[in-house]
Amino acid sequence: MGPGNDALPLLYEFPFSHFSEKARWVLDYCGQRYRSRPQFPGLHLLPMRLLSGQTSLPVLVCGPRPIPGSSRILRLVSRLSGEAELLGPPELRREARHWMDYLDQEIGVHMRRALLHRQLRDRAYMLRVFGMGRTGIERSLLGFGYPAFVQAYRNFYDMNDSTARDSEQHFQKALTRLEEHIKSRRYLVGDRFGLADLTLGALLSPLTCVPEQPFPWPRCEDPYMTALYEHPVVQHARFLYRAHRHRTKAP
Repeated sequence: MGPGNDALPLLYEFPFSHFSEKARWVLDYCGQRYRSRPQFPGLHLLPMRLLSGQTSLPVLVCGPRPIPGSSRILRLVSRLSGEAELLGPPELRREARHWMDYLDQEIGVHMRRALLHRQLRDRAYMLRVFGMGRTGIERSLLGFGYPAFVQAYRNFYDMNDSTARDSEQHFQKALTRLEEHIKSRRYLVGDRFGLADLTLGALLSPLTCVPEQPFPWPRCEDPYMTALYEHPVVQHARFLYRAHRHRTKAP
């Protein structure tokens, strides 16, 4: 018999976050049941500071110490679950770590800034995204305070016309590099699915729009976004989802 719900790892997350999706994916892939504790942007700051000494999500509570950061969660869960294939052979792990770090910055950080700078202008779209899974009161508060919420979000992620342009350039360069790299291979490192591939798929989740995703990102009608949906690297991320995103239902 498996552990009771109270004994399961607890994941503090933003449901819409591509970094949180990294943590969900590795937990599901490794067959680790867990509890999800969705957080509301902004209101999470003090509780996470008290819990983990920092304010970023996701945070996994598994044992005596909370584990902040999606990459740390990936490595920990892979190791503890015995899924050595995700870590890859020892001679390739340095290359895999390089890709994971590169993707976190050039896709995770820069894509987030480039896309959200555009998406936040579409109030209806963003209320739909941020309101998924929220109570009626939370959705009403979000709608009422949307202008202040947007400004706080832009400040927190250093989001303005200049930084968004810079991030678009970083993101496009990363897509070009990735497109060239995957032309003749299925996986980023070696010949098997690993943590680098999981990172790529999860971080591109806002663009993949596939049923295997736990968070159903709606399509955005912005022309820039429309072109990205059909990019070869995004199509590759869809392949990763369909082939390797197996969900373990969280209680």
